[in-house]
Amino acid sequence: MKLLCLFLFITIPFFALYSQNNAVDEINKYCEELNGNIPTEQNEPGNYLFHKIIFETNVRAIGLQITEVKFFYSQPEEEVTEDGEGTKFKRKYLPPPKVTVNYNIAASEIVSAEYYYRNGNLVLYHSISKGAYYCTEENYYYDNNKLVKVKVTLPADCKDKETLESRPAFERSDNFSKTDLRLSDKHLKTAAEYKKIFDNLVELEKLGK
Repeated sequence: MKLLCLFLFITIPFFALYSQNNAVDEINKYCEELNGNIPTEQNEPGNYLFHKIIFETNVRAIGLQITEVKFFYSQPEEEVTEDGEGTKFKRKYLPPPKVTVNYNIAASEIVSAEYYYRNGNLVLYHSISKGAYYCTEENYYYDNNKLVKVKVTLPADCKDKETLESRPAFERSDNFSKTDLRLSDKHLKTAAEYKKIFDNLVELEKLGK
Protein backbone atom coordinates (compact mmCIF):
# COMPACT_ATOMS: atom_id res chain seq x y z
CA MET A 1 0.00 0.00 0.00
CA LYS A 2 2.83 2.36 0.87
CA LEU A 3 4.52 1.61 -2.45
CA LEU A 4 1.27 2.34 -4.30
CA CYS A 5 0.85 5.66 -2.50
CA LEU A 6 4.45 6.57 -3.26
CA PHE A 7 3.96 5.63 -6.91
CA LEU A 8 0.84 7.78 -7.19
CA PHE A 9 2.53 10.64 -5.36
CA ILE A 10 5.32 10.64 -7.95
CA THR A 11 3.37 9.91 -11.13
CA ILE A 12 0.23 12.06 -10.73
CA PRO A 13 2.11 15.41 -10.82
CA PHE A 14 4.15 14.11 -13.77
CA PHE A 15 1.08 13.20 -15.82
CA ALA A 16 -0.64 16.47 -14.86
CA LEU A 17 2.38 18.45 -16.10
CA TYR A 18 2.53 16.33 -19.27
CA SER A 19 -1.15 17.00 -19.93
CA GLN A 20 -0.68 20.76 -19.46
CA ASN A 21 2.35 20.84 -21.75
CA ASN A 22 0.44 18.85 -24.36
CA ALA A 23 -2.46 21.32 -24.15
CA VAL A 24 -0.07 24.26 -24.61
CA ASP A 25 1.57 22.60 -27.63
CA GLU A 26 -1.84 22.02 -29.20
CA ILE A 27 -2.85 25.65 -28.61
CA ASN A 28 0.37 26.93 -30.19
CA LYS A 29 -0.18 24.69 -33.22
CA TYR A 30 -3.81 25.80 -33.52
CA CYS A 31 -2.87 29.50 -33.38
CA GLU A 32 -0.06 29.04 -35.89
CA GLU A 33 -2.40 27.33 -38.37
CA LEU A 34 -5.05 30.00 -37.78
CA ASN A 35 -2.60 32.82 -38.49
CA GLY A 36 -1.49 31.04 -41.66
CA ASN A 37 -5.05 31.37 -42.98
CA ILE A 38 -5.49 35.04 -42.08
CA PRO A 39 -4.45 37.52 -44.79
CA THR A 40 -1.91 40.14 -43.73
CA GLU A 41 -3.37 42.70 -46.13
CA GLN A 42 -7.02 43.49 -46.74
CA ASN A 43 -7.03 42.49 -50.41
CA GLU A 44 -5.08 39.27 -49.99
CA PRO A 45 -6.95 35.97 -50.34
CA GLY A 46 -7.58 34.07 -47.12
CA ASN A 47 -10.05 31.92 -45.24
CA TYR A 48 -11.10 34.73 -42.90
CA LEU A 49 -12.71 38.14 -43.22
CA PHE A 50 -12.59 40.88 -40.62
CA HIS A 51 -14.52 43.80 -39.17
CA LYS A 52 -12.39 46.71 -37.98
CA ILE A 53 -13.17 49.50 -35.53
CA ILE A 54 -10.93 52.53 -34.94
CA PHE A 55 -11.41 54.87 -31.98
CA GLU A 56 -9.74 58.25 -31.56
CA THR A 57 -10.04 59.52 -28.00
CA ASN A 58 -8.49 62.38 -26.05
CA VAL A 59 -7.42 60.82 -22.77
CA ARG A 60 -6.29 62.77 -19.73
CA ALA A 61 -2.49 62.63 -19.23
CA ILE A 62 -2.13 60.70 -22.50
CA GLY A 63 -3.50 62.93 -25.21
CA LEU A 64 -4.73 61.41 -28.45
CA GLN A 65 -5.13 57.67 -28.07
CA ILE A 66 -5.91 55.61 -31.16
CA THR A 67 -7.37 52.15 -30.57
CA GLU A 68 -7.82 49.68 -33.43
CA VAL A 69 -9.78 46.45 -32.95
CA LYS A 70 -10.09 43.72 -35.58
CA PHE A 71 -12.54 40.82 -35.41
CA PHE A 72 -11.58 37.94 -37.71
CA TYR A 73 -14.35 35.56 -38.74
CA SER A 74 -15.06 32.84 -41.26
CA GLN A 75 -17.46 33.27 -44.17
CA PRO A 76 -20.96 33.05 -42.63
CA GLU A 77 -23.23 30.20 -43.63
CA GLU A 78 -26.61 30.99 -45.19
CA GLU A 79 -29.82 29.46 -43.92
CA VAL A 80 -32.63 29.33 -46.49
CA THR A 81 -36.23 29.56 -45.28
CA GLU A 82 -39.53 29.69 -47.12
CA ASP A 83 -42.62 31.59 -45.96
CA GLY A 84 -45.61 33.39 -47.44
CA GLU A 85 -43.39 36.26 -48.57
CA GLY A 86 -41.02 34.02 -50.52
CA THR A 87 -37.49 32.75 -50.03
CA LYS A 88 -35.35 34.36 -47.32
CA PHE A 89 -31.64 34.05 -46.66
CA LYS A 90 -30.26 34.42 -43.16
CA ARG A 91 -26.55 34.59 -42.41
CA LYS A 92 -25.26 32.47 -39.57
CA TYR A 93 -22.04 33.76 -38.04
CA LEU A 94 -19.71 31.66 -35.94
CA PRO A 95 -17.81 33.25 -33.03
CA PRO A 96 -14.58 34.97 -34.12
CA PRO A 97 -11.49 32.76 -33.74
CA LYS A 98 -9.27 35.80 -33.26
CA VAL A 99 -9.51 39.41 -32.10
CA THR A 100 -6.60 41.86 -32.21
CA VAL A 101 -6.31 45.13 -30.28
CA ASN A 102 -3.68 47.83 -30.80
CA TYR A 103 -3.43 51.12 -28.95
CA ASN A 104 -0.93 53.75 -27.88
CA ILE A 105 -0.13 55.24 -24.48
CA ALA A 106 0.83 58.82 -25.35
CA ALA A 107 3.57 58.80 -27.97
CA SER A 108 5.91 56.55 -26.03
CA GLU A 109 4.16 53.17 -25.74
CA ILE A 110 2.48 50.77 -28.17
CA VAL A 111 0.42 47.84 -26.90
CA SER A 112 -0.66 44.96 -29.16
CA ALA A 113 -2.93 42.22 -27.83
CA GLU A 114 -4.33 39.09 -29.47
CA TYR A 115 -7.22 36.95 -28.24
CA TYR A 116 -7.42 33.46 -29.72
CA TYR A 117 -10.66 31.48 -29.42
CA ARG A 118 -11.51 27.86 -30.11
CA ASN A 119 -15.16 26.80 -30.11
CA GLY A 120 -16.00 30.20 -28.62
CA ASN A 121 -13.62 29.86 -25.65
CA LEU A 122 -10.42 31.81 -25.08
CA VAL A 123 -7.36 29.56 -25.43
CA LEU A 124 -4.57 32.13 -25.66
CA TYR A 125 -4.07 35.75 -24.70
CA HIS A 126 -0.89 37.15 -26.21
CA SER A 127 0.35 40.71 -25.82
CA ILE A 128 3.43 42.78 -26.55
CA SER A 129 4.03 46.15 -24.94
CA LYS A 130 6.97 48.26 -26.01
CA GLY A 131 7.92 51.77 -24.96
CA ALA A 132 8.94 53.94 -22.07
CA TYR A 133 6.55 52.36 -19.54
CA TYR A 134 6.84 48.61 -20.17
CA CYS A 135 8.70 46.27 -22.47
CA THR A 136 7.27 42.78 -22.13
CA GLU A 137 5.63 39.92 -24.01
CA GLU A 138 2.95 37.91 -22.21
CA ASN A 139 1.18 34.63 -22.96
CA TYR A 140 -1.76 33.25 -20.96
CA TYR A 141 -2.89 29.75 -21.97
CA TYR A 142 -6.34 28.33 -21.16
CA ASP A 143 -7.96 24.93 -21.30
CA ASN A 144 -11.76 25.00 -20.84
CA ASN A 145 -11.48 28.53 -19.42
CA LYS A 146 -8.94 27.35 -16.85
CA LEU A 147 -5.50 28.94 -16.72
CA VAL A 148 -2.85 26.31 -17.49
CA LYS A 149 0.26 28.37 -18.18
CA VAL A 150 1.67 31.89 -17.94
CA LYS A 151 4.79 32.89 -19.83
CA VAL A 152 6.31 36.37 -19.60
CA THR A 153 9.41 37.19 -21.63
CA LEU A 154 11.44 40.22 -22.63
CA PRO A 155 11.53 40.86 -26.40
CA ALA A 156 15.06 40.82 -27.82
CA ASP A 157 15.05 44.56 -28.45
CA CYS A 158 13.96 45.26 -24.86
CA LYS A 159 16.64 43.51 -22.83
CA ASP A 160 18.93 46.52 -22.50
CA LYS A 161 16.20 49.13 -22.45
CA GLU A 162 15.27 51.08 -19.31
CA THR A 163 11.56 51.47 -18.58
CA LEU A 164 9.54 53.13 -15.84
CA GLU A 165 8.10 49.78 -14.75
CA SER A 166 9.23 46.24 -15.37
CA ARG A 167 7.91 42.72 -14.93
CA PRO A 168 10.51 39.96 -14.58
CA ALA A 169 10.54 37.15 -17.11
CA PHE A 170 9.10 33.86 -15.84
CA GLU A 171 7.22 30.77 -16.90
CA ARG A 172 4.95 28.62 -14.73
CA SER A 173 2.18 26.05 -15.08
CA ASP A 174 1.14 25.87 -11.44
CA ASN A 175 1.39 27.82 -8.18
CA PHE A 176 0.07 30.87 -9.98
CA SER A 177 0.47 34.17 -8.15
CA LYS A 178 -2.39 36.47 -7.22
CA THR A 179 -1.29 38.78 -10.04
CA ASP A 180 -1.39 35.89 -12.52
CA LEU A 181 -4.92 34.97 -11.48
CA ARG A 182 -6.14 38.56 -11.42
CA LEU A 183 -4.83 39.26 -14.91
CA SER A 184 -6.08 35.89 -16.14
CA ASP A 185 -9.61 36.69 -14.94
CA LYS A 186 -9.38 40.10 -16.61
CA HIS A 187 -8.38 38.53 -19.95
CA LEU A 188 -11.24 36.02 -19.80
CA LYS A 189 -13.81 38.73 -19.09
CA THR A 190 -12.43 41.01 -21.80
CA ALA A 191 -12.47 38.17 -24.32
CA ALA A 192 -16.14 37.52 -23.51
CA GLU A 193 -16.95 41.20 -24.01
CA TYR A 194 -15.29 41.23 -27.42
CA LYS A 195 -17.46 38.29 -28.47
CA LYS A 196 -20.57 40.31 -27.53
CA ILE A 197 -19.29 43.31 -29.48
CA PHE A 198 -18.78 41.10 -32.55
CA ASP A 199 -22.42 39.99 -32.36
CA ASN A 200 -23.50 43.64 -32.31
CA LEU A 201 -21.27 44.43 -35.29
CA VAL A 202 -23.03 41.70 -37.26
CA GLU A 203 -26.35 43.47 -36.63
CA LEU A 204 -24.81 46.87 -37.40
CA GLU A 205 -23.69 45.59 -40.79
CA LYS A 206 -27.34 44.98 -41.77
CA LEU A 207 -28.65 48.45 -40.95
CA GLY A 208 -29.82 50.57 -43.85
CA LYS A 209 -29.44 47.79 -46.39
